[in-house]
Amino acid sequence: MSEELKRLPDLDLSVYVNLANSFRDAGNAIWGQNAARLQQVKNALQHWGGKTAKAYIARFEIGYQDGAELVGALFTSATLVDGNTTAVPAEFAESFSKLASGSTIKETNLLAAAQRENQRRLAARIWLDKKDQYAKDHPEQWYDPRDWFNSRNWEELIGPMPAKVPEPFLEAPTAPQQGGGGGHTPSAV
Repeated sequence: MSEELKRLPDLDLSVYVNLANSFRDAGNAIWGQNAARLQQVKNALQHWGGKTAKAYIARFEIGYQDGAELVGALFTSATLVDGNTTAVPAEFAESFSKLASGSTIKETNLLAAAQRENQRRLAARIWLDKKDQYAKDHPEQWYDPRDWFNSRNWEELIGPMPAKVPEPFLEAPTAPQQGGGGGHTPSAV
């Protein structure tokens, strides 16, 4: 168990950053098409009148509202991934500032949870190194019968093992390992 924990690689945080950026890029692309849509409406109104123009405008308004909802959903998704509530089109700034002020999104987003999990994994590796060093520095401890059955309570000797991060996070590929060996295939944790 301890060797598995020692070899447990850090989560690749770029997965979260790239996911949030992709959501924002898609939202910006959709929202960026509004100028072209408005120009189409202006052109249509110059050539059409009466019921045709009313029907076209009604359809345009539905499409515009649907697009706004989609863009809002994409930016909300990005915020849930990385906690950034400021990188939104101006039309959405007010609603996102309310989201930021009335929530704990800065602490509960997926990127922050993954960063905390990486900190926990580092602390666990340090704890295991302390355990190994303690065993080397105190060989007399190995004469204790509890060690023969692997029942020593190491937390009494060197402090508690770091607890798991309570928030869930995405099954992200792990960071590439440093050092020798063949190629590394990212794996889910």
